[in-house]
Amino acid sequence: MKFLTIGLFAIIFLQTNACQRETQMQPPSPAASKTESFKIPASDELQRADLKARELRAELKRIKTLKDPLEKIKALNNRIALGEKNSEMALFYLEMGREWQEISNLPQSDQHRIKETGNFPSDWFKYNDYAAESFYNGYHFKKLTDSFPNSEWTDDAAYELILYNSGAEGESELDGLRWFGSPIIQFLKTYKDSNLRQKALDHLMGLYRGINRFDLAMSYEYFGPQSWGPQLDELESFANSQEGELKNELLAELADWWIKMRRFSKAKATLQNLMGGSSEEKFKKKLHSLPAFEVYLKRARFGLMEWEVISLKESPVKITSFDLLCDHKKLVSLGPNETMYARMTSDYKYQQCWVEASSGNSRVASFKLYYVP
Repeated sequence: MKFLTIGLFAIIFLQTNACQRETQMQPPSPAASKTESFKIPASDELQRADLKARELRAELKRIKTLKDPLEKIKALNNRIALGEKNSEMALFYLEMGREWQEISNLPQSDQHRIKETGNFPSDWFKYNDYAAESFYNGYHFKKLTDSFPNSEWTDDAAYELILYNSGAEGESELDGLRWFGSPIIQFLKTYKDSNLRQKALDHLMGLYRGINRFDLAMSYEYFGPQSWGPQLDELESFANSQEGELKNELLAELADWWIKMRRFSKAKATLQNLMGGSSEEKFKKKLHSLPAFEVYLKRARFGLMEWEVISLKESPVKITSFDLLCDHKKLVSLGPNETMYARMTSDYKYQQCWVEASSGNSRVASFKLYYVP
């Protein structure tokens, strides 16, 4: 009996060891292998990325302490040239662009020293014919927006890029609106949550508000409706895509712009869109203050000026005719719904022209024309 018991224990022991050896020899299941291989490398990858990000931030901090702009530009470029894709590299591109902005404020001699000594790539610069010199073109801001489209700094670079890609130096507010108006509107549409949104809006409004009424009317009459139509259509489209107070503010600005240009029919339509808001009374007063008619220069070429006279509202005094006068000479007389044509002879230059509105034999309103070809 004793030997029988020992034999049974021996058989159980051998079977148990055999099962353990078999289990150890079997390969791990695919699910277990997949989980194992995913967790460890992912953790290592995150650690490496974090270490790299800290290394880059420390490097950028060190570069910012450099006093010589040329040394700073070279140090930034050396790091950028490595072609690293870490998200922190976006800050190197941003810092590079901003450093070139600082360099543009240095004396010309220092700027030339940096450009000539650094021997930088030509595609970083654009040539200005008027100044006969090359200027930084915002190259690194563009690289940031292209290479790191999801970076938190992309909107900063995009806004800075507007200043470089929107035209050359200008001498008038009209130049500023032509060059910066459309790019700023596109920025506002693209980066709706940017912390630079208010700055961009203030910039846009400043462009419109800074225009002198006389210069604007002269420009519009000289170049015709095609010169400003696209800018105003774009502003109106953007305004209508907004909501609440911002929409009203933009439409009010647009109405003032039309009034400056003496396109009173356009101003009337815009002001009517502002009815129903908290400032309705103010806009009603402005609407009622518009003149009874508008003289719109449709075309001015080769001495032929084509005006359209547009009645805006029922006047207490019924207007029966419009007259075009130049240097106190009546050139054209027509009814209130006719189109006015006036041919100016090439051998005579008119100094002053205006349109007069009459009721019967009495003049009730006059409108000076700023431009005569």
